[in-house]
Amino acid sequence: MSHPEIDNLISSKTRIYRRGDSEYKINAYQYATTSRNGMGPSVIIYPENLQEILNIVEYAKKEKIAVAVRTGGHQYSGASSTSGENVLLDLSDTFEDPKVDFCYNENHNILKVGISFSMLEYYTLLKERGMFTPGGICSHVHLGGHVQTGGYGMLTRSFGLLADFIEGFDIVLADGNQARVVTVWKPNSEFATADPIAGNDDLFWAVMGGSPGNFGILTHVRIRPLHDKDYPDSRMMMFITQYTPEKHRALYTIHSEMSGDPELPKNFQFMITIMGRKIPTFSGAQFFDLTIAEGKELNEDEKMMHMHGEQYGDGVPWAEDGKGSVFFMMDGNIPVSMMKAAPYSPILVYVKWDNVNGPDEKFTEDDAKWFIRIREAAVEKEVTDYPRWPTPDDLTNFVKRMDGEEVEYESINFRVPLPSSFQQRQFTYDEVREFNQSAYKRTYMSERYDLRNNGYIDWVVERIKEIDDYGLENDYSVNVILEVQLAGGKHSMLATGDPKHTAHSWRNDMTENVIIDAFYDPHDEKAKKFAKEWIDENDRMMGPNGLYSEFDRRFLWATFGKSTDPDHGYVMDTVWDKYFDSREKYDKLIEIKRRFDPDYVFTANGLGVDATSAPYKQCLKFSEK
Repeated sequence: MSHPEIDNLISSKTRIYRRGDSEYKINAYQYATTSRNGMGPSVIIYPENLQEILNIVEYAKKEKIAVAVRTGGHQYSGASSTSGENVLLDLSDTFEDPKVDFCYNENHNILKVGISFSMLEYYTLLKERGMFTPGGICSHVHLGGHVQTGGYGMLTRSFGLLADFIEGFDIVLADGNQARVVTVWKPNSEFATADPIAGNDDLFWAVMGGSPGNFGILTHVRIRPLHDKDYPDSRMMMFITQYTPEKHRALYTIHSEMSGDPELPKNFQFMITIMGRKIPTFSGAQFFDLTIAEGKELNEDEKMMHMHGEQYGDGVPWAEDGKGSVFFMMDGNIPVSMMKAAPYSPILVYVKWDNVNGPDEKFTEDDAKWFIRIREAAVEKEVTDYPRWPTPDDLTNFVKRMDGEEVEYESINFRVPLPSSFQQRQFTYDEVREFNQSAYKRTYMSERYDLRNNGYIDWVVERIKEIDDYGLENDYSVNVILEVQLAGGKHSMLATGDPKHTAHSWRNDMTENVIIDAFYDPHDEKAKKFAKEWIDENDRMMGPNGLYSEFDRRFLWATFGKSTDPDHGYVMDTVWDKYFDSREKYDKLIEIKRRFDPDYVFTANGLGVDATSAPYKQCLKFSEK
C-alpha cells in the first residue's frame, strides 16, 4: 500500500519515498538496519513543518495504520522504524533551525530546543553560550529519542539525567477527532500555563521514560541548562592507551572500587572503553576506493558512509561528507595502514570531577589521587592524552603519537580546569557507528557493590581477550566494544535527582552499567557465528543470577533481545519486567497509553507499551539477522 493520498497532505517540496522508489532503501536505512529484520515502512516522509505532521497523523488515524518517528534513527533494535502498511516520519531536518528551534530565555533560564538536533549539534550550540546539560556521548543520537530514554552520560552521577532538566515539551497527540499539538509541563512547574491539559502530570511522567515515540510526537523540549560560570573548577582526563588484558584488569579494579563505594562523592565519573581496531575514525573515500580496487565488496554500512553520507550520519558533518572525524580533520593525510585499522586495539579512558557544590568547592590533592592511580594503571609512559584543542595540527600530532612518534601538542591536563560545556563536547564520540559492521548489542545494569572480589573482573577480562584475539587472528572480522561507567552510590544524582517525575526505573539501585557489543563482518558467516556464541555466553553469565547482576535489567535506549526471551525480546508486553521496576508502573503506562493514543497511531512495532492490544498490523516484530 503506497498511500497516494499522502501527496495531498504535504508540500511538493517535501521529500517522500515509497517502496520501489530508487532512493527508498537508502532512506529506510538506520543504525539497526544491518543487524535486524522487519524494518521496511510503506512510506518514508520528511515533513517540512508541524502542519504536515498533523496532517499525516490524522490520515494514519483514519486509515488505521501506525506512524513511526525517527529523528536520528540510532535506536539499536529498530524501534524508530516500522513495516507493513505503516509510515515513517523522519524529523531529522524538521526542527533544527538555530534561529527558531534553539531559543534561550535568560530571564527564566529556559532553553526551548527542537528535537531534530544531533547531540553533536546540541552540545556545540550549548558550548557557544557557556551552557551545558547532562546527556550521552554518541554524536549521531538526536535529541528527540535521547531525552525520552533518559539522557544517561558522563554527568549522570554529578547532575542526574537529561530528563531531570526537562521543564516541558511540545507534543503532537492523536487522542481526539483531530490531531493536536499541546505543551506539557513538569508537575508544579512555575512556567506552566494556568490551564494545563487534562492529564498533564501523567503524560509528562510517561513520555519521560515510558516508551519513546509511543504516546505522541515530540517537536520541542524546554530545558533548564547549567552554566559554566557556576562550576569553574571542573576537571577532566581523557586519554588512549594500547589494550592489554593487564591494563584492562588494573583499570577495571579501580573502577569497581569506585562503583563499590556507596559513599563515593557525586563529583566523580569514570568510564573505560575498549574497542577493536576497525573503527571508522580514519576512513574516507581513499580507503573505500582502495577496498573496492582490491576486489572486496563493501558491506551496507560502508556503502552508506561512502555514498550516502546524509542518510548515514545526519547531524555529523564529516559523516555527511562520507568521512571519519580524524580523516576529515586531517584532510585524508593518514597512512593507508591506519585507514584499514587502528594501530592497536585501544583503551579509551574518560575521568571527570565536577565542583557540584558551586564556585567555592575546589579540586583537591585527595581528588587528584584517583586520576593519578588511573594513569598508573594504564602505564603512564604508554598513555596518549587527547588534544585540548582538536585543531588539524594537534590531531595530526595526536595520531602520530598514537603511532609511536615523539611529537608535541597541548593536551588535556586534569590539573587545569576546563568548562563543563567544553568537556561535554570533548567526551562526545565523533563517529556515527562504532564499526561499519553488523552487531549483537548488549547493555547490562548492575546493582552489586562486590564486583571487585566476586570473580566478575577476572571473567570479563578473559572474555574481552578472547574476542580481541579472534579479531587479531581474522583481520578484525569481529570487533568488540566494552564501555563501563559509574552510575550509583547513595550520593549520586541518578538516585537523588527527584526521579518521581519520570518513569525511569532502578535509579536507586544501579551502581554501574556496561555495554558489551560484538560487531561482525556480515560477509563472514564464521565471524557471525563466533560473535553470536560469544554474546550468548555473556548473557548467561551476566545475569539474572549472574556475576554482574542478580537480575536482568535493561535500558530503553539500549533495547535488545536474547534468544531465551519471549518473542526473542521484541514485544515489550512480554519483556516489560526487563525495562520497568514494577507491574504497577507498567499498568499505569498502559492506562496512559490508551487514554492519549486510543487508536494506537503511535504503536508502529512490538516494542511499544501495550503493543499487543493494537491491531495486528501495528504490533510488528523485529528479529535478529
